[in-house]
Amino acid sequence: CYTGNFSFNYQNHAPAAANGWDLSHKGINFSGGGDNMTDILIEDIKVHRYRGEVIYNGGFQMGVITARRIWSHDSNGSAWNVATAKNQLVENSKFGPDVRFWGEFLAEGIPDATSVHRGNTYEGCHTSNGCLAMAADDANKYVDGQTWTWKNNTFTKTTSGSDGIHFFLLNSAPYTLNITENTFQGGGRGIIANNGSGASSSNSATIDISGNDFSDVELLLIQSGYYKGTVSNNTMTADNTTPRMFKAGGNASGLSIVNNTVDGFSAPGGSSTPFPLVADNTYVGSPGIT
Repeated sequence: CYTGNFSFNYQNHAPAAANGWDLSHKGINFSGGGDNMTDILIEDIKVHRYRGEVIYNGGFQMGVITARRIWSHDSNGSAWNVATAKNQLVENSKFGPDVRFWGEFLAEGIPDATSVHRGNTYEGCHTSNGCLAMAADDANKYVDGQTWTWKNNTFTKTTSGSDGIHFFLLNSAPYTLNITENTFQGGGRGIIANNGSGASSSNSATIDISGNDFSDVELLLIQSGYYKGTVSNNTMTADNTTPRMFKAGGNASGLSIVNNTVDGFSAPGGSSTPFPLVADNTYVGSPGIT
């Protein structure tokens, strides 16, 4: 069962005698279902102490799935890994503590899919690769019209600093991501973005990051890839080791970073050319920024 080892190489399937990830050891596994598996309801359960993913579905056969008032924790892998579904709703639930990932997701395979996560609590993730990891691994499986939404959730991680835990790891692909009205506490960086395998201007991710409260956490780091959209009306308070509200590499020229209230950060920076629009933000306790 669950061993508490989060430092293994996830690409290696741990043998039964090892204490890392065991691909076969899952709590609820939907992957054995047939095509068009749908109308799944999970309510009022606690699932925990597994070496693999606690709640899992692989592939693109999932139709509608709804989860309410569940608690998924104690996993060498992830608490929630329903990677892609046609319509996914997860609400009023808790993920963690003591998991490697809160959730793993795949922005591929099903056109016009929706995934909504609201009113949930996330805590105690043990990875530096994105507690909520959103992949776009195969450009041949990119589709149009997917929308992913996290709204009114609470994310807490005590590890801080630039080497701390990231809440989101995003690959750029042609999807829309809404992160709105959430509370983020600690964790080094709120959102970190990388390119997907087919990253190009035609595969830009469109993001709306607005109305969130970030405390002791750097808002957004874009390392590579293509991103457009708006980062607006967020409140951000830095700790001593998260120096920038925003740092851009890759191509973030389609972003507008506006109307945020920022306390304790240095000015946005990075190598993105052209740089995103940064305007009409309010800086408090940030020397040299006006």
